[in-house]
Order: sequence, then structure tokens, then C-alpha cells
Amino acid sequence: MTKNELHYEIAFNKAKFLPLDGVELIKETSNTLQLKSIFHPTALLKKLDYLNPVIKSVSNNSINLNAVCIFEHFSGVKPGKWQQFDNKGLARFIQTEENVLILDLSMSGLKKNAEYSVMIFEAGDISSVPDSLGSCLKNLFTFKSTGDGELLIVKEIENLFIYDIIGRSLVVDEKNVGRNASSEAIAGIIARSAGFFQNEKMVCSCSGNTIWQEAKY
Repeated sequence: MTKNELHYEIAFNKAKFLPLDGVELIKETSNTLQLKSIFHPTALLKKLDYLNPVIKSVSNNSINLNAVCIFEHFSGVKPGKWQQFDNKGLARFIQTEENVLILDLSMSGLKKNAEYSVMIFEAGDISSVPDSLGSCLKNLFTFKSTGDGELLIVKEIENLFIYDIIGRSLVVDEKNVGRNASSEAIAGIIARSAGFFQNEKMVCSCSGNTIWQEAKY
């Protein structure tokens, strides 16, 4: 393995993991693998296709190449009266050394079977969403929520760098809202984070889970 390796937790439901160059098995249970690999998520999933795999989490060990964002929903909150209101999930950012940013996104409580856009907004001010966010700097991708209003996705984004987005806002809003967020926007501030299982802070006291333990929705 090299310094470029990524750490994965992968769920699978058939077959058995077979040794593979560029992949190191850390732990295996009846339906979960913990791996180290030099491969990015898309390439790794192709190589493990026989397992019918689903990536549950991905990270690296560099404190300088990771970020996290915890989403809040602000509909119904009066301007300037923000408080932790309605947690909708979290996003983890992992920077590789090949100029690829991996976004690991897990959310719940969305509208069912609805189309959303994931965007970077210029201001890291979520005190009066949507007005305090500023304008959209980059529309990353769109997705459709499940019939339960949930999302679990890992995306590779080229030419986006951790240092350019720290302190800005990550916004999930209904598709085609333009460069300004709507009053229904779900937003959070992108903050530098520790590496794989290096952060023991709780996401919230209600679950008692750390950022790396937080269940996928």
C-alpha cells in the first residue's frame, strides 16, 4: 500500500471476498468488509462487482485532506434566530492526491422521490438561510431521493479542492433553483475534520455516535 490509500467500509450480500492486488483486507464479517485500497470508489466497485457491494464509508488518514458538513434544515426558522433545528444527515469530503475529491453523502428526511441539487455556496453563514448563503459557486451534481426520502451516495468530483471549500456552505436544494437557494434549502458549513476514525466527537447527543460511527440512512 502507498500513502495514497483510502479506507473503505463496504456492505455486500453475496459471494466471498477474494484477494486482489491493490486491496488489503482489514476485517471481514458476514456482510461487511473493511478495506485499504489504492483505488478510487468507482474503480473499486467495478473490481468487487461480484460481491454486489455498497460503499458505506470512505476516508483517508490525513487530517489535512478531510472535511465534514452536518446538514440543518431551516424552513420555519425566523431570520437571525437560527439554532440547531432539524438535522438531515452529513457529508464527508476526502481529497486524494490525484486532484479528485470524494464526497460521501448520507441524508434522510427529504421529500420522497424528489430531485435535488448539491451545491457549494460562497458564504459559510447559515444564520439566516437562504439569504446569508450568498450565491452558488459550483453545482456539483443532482440526485433523486428514495421512496423513503433518503440518500446514500459516494461521488468522485474532479478539480475541486478541500482548501477552496473549507468555511463555505454545502447546500442541498430542490433541482433548478438557480444561483440563489430557496427557503427549503438544507445547508451546513464545510469544516476541516480528522481522518479515518480519528474523531471521537459525537454528531449529536441523541444518538451518542461519533462522526465515523454515525449510521448511514
